Amino acid sequence: MASPASLSPANLEALRQLLPTLATNCTGTPTPSRSKSKSFWLEDGNVIIETPDLQFRVYRGLLSRHSPYFESVLASSEDAQGNFSTHCPTVFLWNDSASDWERVLRVLVNNDTSIFTSDNLDLDGLASILRIGKKYEFLDLCKRGLDRICDEVPLSLEEWDELFNAQEIEEFGIEPHLAGKEIDLLNLLIEFDIQPLLPAAYYICVQNLTLHQIFLGTPRPDGTTSKLSHDSIQKLVLGREKISLFMWRHQIGWSDSATPLAPLWLPHQCGGCQHDRAGAVLDLGSQGPNPRGALFHPNKLIPLFKRKCLDCSEKNAERYVQGRIRIWNDLPSSFDLPSWEELGNTLRSTDSQMVLN
Repeated sequence: MASPASLSPANLEALRQLLPTLATNCTGTPTPSRSKSKSFWLEDGNVIIETPDLQFRVYRGLLSRHSPYFESVLASSEDAQGNFSTHCPTVFLWNDSASDWERVLRVLVNNDTSIFTSDNLDLDGLASILRIGKKYEFLDLCKRGLDRICDEVPLSLEEWDELFNAQEIEEFGIEPHLAGKEIDLLNLLIEFDIQPLLPAAYYICVQNLTLHQIFLGTPRPDGTTSKLSHDSIQKLVLGREKISLFMWRHQIGWSDSATPLAPLWLPHQCGGCQHDRAGAVLDLGSQGPNPRGALFHPNKLIPLFKRKCLDCSEKNAERYVQGRIRIWNDLPSSFDLPSWEELGNTLRSTDSQMVLN
C-alpha cells in the first residue's frame, strides 16, 4: 500500500474527503476560518472536533468511551504520533454538520437526556443522534434514539390503539405531539432505513394529511417546509386508493365487489337497514370511504353501527372489526413494502445494529 507521502495531491484530497483525519495542534487554537463553539469549548479538553463551520474542544476519553470508532482512531493515532499525550489533536470532520455535533455533545458532555424523555418529539435532534451515532458507532445513542422513535410509531394494531385510540380526540384527530410532524417522521425513517416502522408512518400521513399537503408539504414552526420525496408521494397516493377500495370491499360492508354501488341489498338485511345503506353509499358518492377512518377503534364508531335492528348492527360491527384487522395486516402492501414478517416486527427487542447496518 502506498504511503501518504507517495500519494498524488489529487489522491490525498480524495482521501481527505472520505475519511476524518487527525492533526497535531499544539496550541489548541481554532483554525482562523472556524469559530469556537460557545457551549462546547472546554479549556481543559484534549481533542478538537472541527466541522466546516464550528470547532468543539472536548475530552478524548469521553469520545472513546462511547464510540468504538473514536477509541480506535484516537488510540492508533496516539501510537503513531506519541506526542498526543501532551498536545491537543484536531479531528477534521468536513462532511459533518455543526448542529448535529451540538446535539450529540449536549447528551455526552452535559448529560442532557431530554431528547429521549421529553413528551415533545424532537425529530431534528433524533435525526442528529442517529446520523452521528451511525457514522461513528455511538451505539448507546443509536439505541436510545431508536427507542424514542418506537414510542411514537406502533408495530401492531394493539399498539396503534394504545397510541391513537386511548383518548377521545375531537374529530378523530391524532395526538397533538405528532401534529405537523408526519412528513419529518416519515423522512427520518426512510433516511435511516428503519423499515419495520414505515407502514404505520405512511398510514399516519394518509390519516392526517390532505392531498394538498402530500404534494406540497407542511409548514414547520421555523418557516421552512417539510416535503416528501417523489417516491413517498407516489406510495401515499396509491396507498390511499388501495385502502379506500379495501374498505369498500371488506370493512364497511356496503359492497362486496369492486363496484361501490353493487350490491346495495344483502339478503340478511331488513328493509330499514337497506334504506340506510343506500343513503350512506349515495352520500359517499364515487370517491369511496375516506381511508383516514380505516383504523378508527370500533368503540368510536358505535353510533354508525346502530341500524333499525340489533341483528344488522352486530353484523355491521363485526364486519368492520374483521376488516380493520385485515387492513392492518395488509398495511405494508398498501404502500408497496414487504410484508410484516419480512420487515420484522420485533424492533423493540433489537439493538442499534439495525440502524448501523
